[in-house]
Amino acid sequence: MSPRSARARILKWLVAGASAVAAGSVLSGCAGTTGGFTKVTFIPVDQSGPQVEIAASGGAIPEYRIPGGRDGRLLLEFAGPYGDGTGLGDTCTITWDKVGTKTLAPVDNGSSYSVAYDLPGGVSAGSSSASLTCKIATGGKGGGSFEMQFVIIAVYDYVYWGHTDGIGRVRTDGTDIKPKFITGVKEVRAIAVHADKIYFSHSKGIGRADLDGDNVEADFIPTNEVADAIVVYSHGAGDLIEWSQKGRIGSKFLPDGRIDGSSAPDITAMAASHGQWYFAVTHSGGASLSSPAYPPGEPPRLTGTRVPGLTIVGRTPYWTSDNKVNTLDADNRPSTVYQARPWVNLKGLAYSGKELFFLGELDRAQAQSLFATRTDGSGERTVLDDFSDATGAVAAGPGRDPAPRVSVEDSDGKKIQELVGPTFTSPTAPVESIAFYLRNSGNADLKSTFVTVISGDRNSFTESPGTGSCGFATVGPGQRCFVRIDFDPATPGKHRAVVRVSGNMNPTGYLDVPVSAEWIQTAPEVSVSPASVDFGPHAPGYPSEYTTVTVTNTGSAGLTVPAGGVTLAGTNRDDFDFTGTCDDVTVQPAQTCSIEVLFNPTANGSRSGSLQIASNAPGSPTVVPLTGTGVPPALSLAPDPVPSVTTAVGTDTSFDPITVTNTSGASVTIPADGVQITGGDADKFGIVSQTCAGQTLAASATCSIHAEFVPGLGTMPGDYSADLELTHGGAGNPLMASLSGTATAPPS
Repeated sequence: MSPRSARARILKWLVAGASAVAAGSVLSGCAGTTGGFTKVTFIPVDQSGPQVEIAASGGAIPEYRIPGGRDGRLLLEFAGPYGDGTGLGDTCTITWDKVGTKTLAPVDNGSSYSVAYDLPGGVSAGSSSASLTCKIATGGKGGGSFEMQFVIIAVYDYVYWGHTDGIGRVRTDGTDIKPKFITGVKEVRAIAVHADKIYFSHSKGIGRADLDGDNVEADFIPTNEVADAIVVYSHGAGDLIEWSQKGRIGSKFLPDGRIDGSSAPDITAMAASHGQWYFAVTHSGGASLSSPAYPPGEPPRLTGTRVPGLTIVGRTPYWTSDNKVNTLDADNRPSTVYQARPWVNLKGLAYSGKELFFLGELDRAQAQSLFATRTDGSGERTVLDDFSDATGAVAAGPGRDPAPRVSVEDSDGKKIQELVGPTFTSPTAPVESIAFYLRNSGNADLKSTFVTVISGDRNSFTESPGTGSCGFATVGPGQRCFVRIDFDPATPGKHRAVVRVSGNMNPTGYLDVPVSAEWIQTAPEVSVSPASVDFGPHAPGYPSEYTTVTVTNTGSAGLTVPAGGVTLAGTNRDDFDFTGTCDDVTVQPAQTCSIEVLFNPTANGSRSGSLQIASNAPGSPTVVPLTGTGVPPALSLAPDPVPSVTTAVGTDTSFDPITVTNTSGASVTIPADGVQITGGDADKFGIVSQTCAGQTLAASATCSIHAEFVPGLGTMPGDYSADLELTHGGAGNPLMASLSGTATAPPS
């Protein structure tokens, strides 16, 4: 219905309602092995309350909530294999762990079946499992048998009352009193119970909450004024909430739809029953009741000038005014069914089971009480006595026990549906922990028990207990616990599993959380530069300069070279030597180490070997080929060795001339500074003359060097030595000759 039509309807009918709504319940779930229940209805015996249709909403194991402790009949309707229409041979058996097993006769409705299960004495509160097994006789439309499993949760009705700091709740038998059932809302003026929610008006608008007091939405509908009355009822394909405030009425289809506000008379109370609304309206002539249940223009007159409480039992209205509870007789005339003491003012009114519940307030006093009486005024009793902060709002309906409300979070407190663990990159299988958290946002303790990996790659995930773990834990409201899972895969790749946490979670008794993690197996890779080393020709005994071999880790894991991991191999491995930083080291990705290699041939001819680098990289060891050529020295000298000389201190003496010959068969160049005397006693020796420096000697050409021993004055007698060093461009560079001399005491 559109807001426009709602406005027209209100103005036409002068609809009146109450700050209380009759008990109602919509029960969730519906799925079976075959077909599922298409309709579930609770029918109170003797019409002691409204029939409660339990709408199906789907679920692996459907859950149905029925009023606890109340006589009635549970009517189960279902589609299924159709019989022959005679009903002969059709049988059903219901097995209910709380009340036993009973054989039932199904009724063939043509397109569906129904079975009725009587509940004499009602069912005690709590959850219980049940199953329905039916065998339908085979006929022209087929036939067969099937079984449906479901859960029945018996709940007691409660009376809710508004007070200055929230909403209180008490069971209709006066037990389970919770004055602070819902807190954090101020000046609750009106309350309505519909389906699985409680709706209420307060200082900041209209709010709602679950029947266990959890999931409070205080700002569900913001309003500019406090609503004096609200009503929620099923209308068409959805639910409609309406409220009145200072001469205006608002309406909103649930869960969506825009808010409409229309001018209206002074509506003091609202109620609904059988999909029709009832409004109590105050006007100059008193009070009247307006509803589509009455002819237009003929609203029944109500007793009193103001009606603070209104409820509908079946199709019969009851209302409070002054100190009375009234109803309409068969002629739609007011009739008093209950009258309190003159100094007691009656406020909100509600109905549950077989009783009316109403709030009484002592005139000019703060004392208040909650009373109950049957619809005929008999059986008066006090449910609650002597409280002082009630606002007058009263409603009755089903309730739920406080329960944990469990959600899954990551370490930062963000809600998640699945734990997606990190990707681990390592050369060997990781042994890492991943974790998720269970947050209890309900209003009762979460009591968890076992944590198990129930499916998927169970070998890669194992539960890891510890302080704060969800395993066998009690988690208070607002608190959380963690589930730590060790990830230890045997093979690379992405691994998935399902972790189950068992406990008092509704309705299944467990919570399943998918988890996943990935292992990408990494490995180091070796790159060497240069890839091979050719040292060229070198004379035996004349080593080459060091050549640097750079080792780079181009992989994605640490490159480990063990102690002794760098070695020489090959036929002439003794002709090569190395030093460096690559032994007993771990080189991280993109980092390097270096090896210095030299060639020192032990013989002439082609020489070869290899540098071998053992590591944890695939294909180890890494081989660097080493080559070189041993050649005779390019220059030779004579005499070799150079004979030693002797002279007195303060005198000098010459060595025999030293002849240098090019024996290489090719030209050899001697630089200008290529003839030097080096060594520790070089100052005791000198070159008299030479023809080698700055020369290029052709093959077989010669040059000469004249050296002398000069132990000057002040030299201590003794033996002295130095080296004649001839630098050249050929093999065996430099050419070395040892010079030695003996200094004797000068003559006396």
